[in-house]
Amino acid sequence: MALSKIQSESINLADNFAFTGTVTGAGGANTPYFLAYRNGNTTQTNNTDTKTTLNAETFDSASAFDSTTNYRWTPQTAGKYWIFGQVYLAHGSNANNQEYSIRLKKNGTTFASNHRDARTSGIGYQQALLTGGLVELNGSSDYVELWSTGNWTSGSINVIGGANNTYMGGYKIIE
Repeated sequence: MALSKIQSESINLADNFAFTGTVTGAGGANTPYFLAYRNGNTTQTNNTDTKTTLNAETFDSASAFDSTTNYRWTPQTAGKYWIFGQVYLAHGSNANNQEYSIRLKKNGTTFASNHRDARTSGIGYQQALLTGGLVELNGSSDYVELWSTGNWTSGSINVIGGANNTYMGGYKIIE
């Protein structure tokens, strides 16, 4: 079917069309993007705000995630980004879980968080908290990090590593 002019009241979108020209202004790319995770378990200090050391990467389209020193993502393109993160915290069987919280921080300031108070719920020894948020980054010096805090009365707490357990990721939204 040749299409020379579209009239708003007569186009049937169920028809098939063969375009021979160039379509502009449609679509876009959700780049840059990344997904980093904690490889291996680590012990966390009680009642201390701790940066999650994400030391491995699944994706990093712009090589902008630092998985060896600062454990942060500094995108090289300005824009709005959807950032998400999860921390899986687990106690030994003798621990008394109190509270957990995780935070996504831009340049050290929280922009998204999740908190779990287990003092009255009687829920046991492990929690995985997920959070996410939309944030604007300048593409040169802004960075995002994943932080967590655990509060317990006895025993120890571990951040459980693995690509499906403790991670942070994000991508640029199409504007």
